[in-house]
Amino acid sequence: MTDQHQLTTQRFSSLDSLRGLAVLGILLMNIQSFGQHDAAYLNPHALGPLTGVDIWLWKISFILFNVKFISLFAMMFGAGVVLQTQRLEAKQVNAWDIHKWRMLWLGVFGLIHGVFIWSGDILLIYAISGLLVFSCRYWSTRKLLTVGVIIIVMVLGLDHATYTALEESPAELDDWLNTYWQPTPTAIAEDQATFTGDYSLQLMARLDELFITYLYMGIFIIPTVVGLMMLGMACFKTGVFTAEAANRVYIGLICLALLVGLPITLASLIYIEQSNWEPVSTLSIGYLLLNSAAPLVAFCWAAPLLISHKLNRASWLHRYLIPVGQLAFSNYLLQSLICTLFFNGFGFYGQLSLTILFFIVLVVWTILFVWSNWWVKHFYYGPAEWLWRTLAYRKRQPFKK
Repeated sequence: MTDQHQLTTQRFSSLDSLRGLAVLGILLMNIQSFGQHDAAYLNPHALGPLTGVDIWLWKISFILFNVKFISLFAMMFGAGVVLQTQRLEAKQVNAWDIHKWRMLWLGVFGLIHGVFIWSGDILLIYAISGLLVFSCRYWSTRKLLTVGVIIIVMVLGLDHATYTALEESPAELDDWLNTYWQPTPTAIAEDQATFTGDYSLQLMARLDELFITYLYMGIFIIPTVVGLMMLGMACFKTGVFTAEAANRVYIGLICLALLVGLPITLASLIYIEQSNWEPVSTLSIGYLLLNSAAPLVAFCWAAPLLISHKLNRASWLHRYLIPVGQLAFSNYLLQSLICTLFFNGFGFYGQLSLTILFFIVLVVWTILFVWSNWWVKHFYYGPAEWLWRTLAYRKRQPFKK
């Protein structure tokens, strides 16, 4: 049993390493939304035929990246809720009081980020989900896994029913297709003009999207994230995320990912291509298969990293990832600032191929590696982490070492 001193002082470097991996991996998919019309995220041919290296990069990202890192990030957040409350309770601090303020301010940061920087924000989603899962922290591992999986499956079923129902409403289907699947050349040109034009136009466009964004978020995204956070809580409580589980557990997770998760993901891609990218079939079945397998495939990334941490191998990799993970909140926001400035500020939005977008990811990663490594040597917290912590505790936190 971990003693009180360890609970209040120990920092699990494996969690930081996983957070670093997750926040870096998220950019592999987000870069497509930063740099192109949103429709290209779902339909690679939305802006015109995708060929050559670009289509292969899209397929690789679909199989290995799409939904995987955002699933891992949500699970890590759930693990963090348990760890944070354990530490507070070990110090006999009112955990709910601190947690509610943490989530409130995270939601405020999310609103600011989503409106003023980038509409693809996840912070508000995590804030609401974090409030909902707080009372689950004492549940047994089995209950967390069972309820988490049930919630995710229910949302997948609702998602399938919603897209299938679009076929019964031709007018609504056409409107949806023109916006999110196959926009007209005029719509693409207007989108590009907006997001490379005056900042006030971009701000108004984000505000216009708020209602539909939050409606979709409330029905589909938040319940899914709640389910994933429950899985993350279970993984923390069993020692999986802290690199304390037996090696056979990690090997089992890798086998599950390779033998179940990846085949389902490959089947989803094959189905989508054989349906010739017919939108309702692609979304109601193809993407349903993708989303159902994503949490499993996420362990293709997480489990080997945890084994290497447990065995003290690939220490060079962890030296890069741990600082990035310690500043995960700041790095998530910094990614948005860099990409928004580059694509919207300098006018590269809608101008670059997928190959170039992935090259930009490497550039951003390099920036994050360098600045994170320097920052943690001189400061206790990242700038966003420090502000968040100061607001949540309602007391100025130590900053410079």
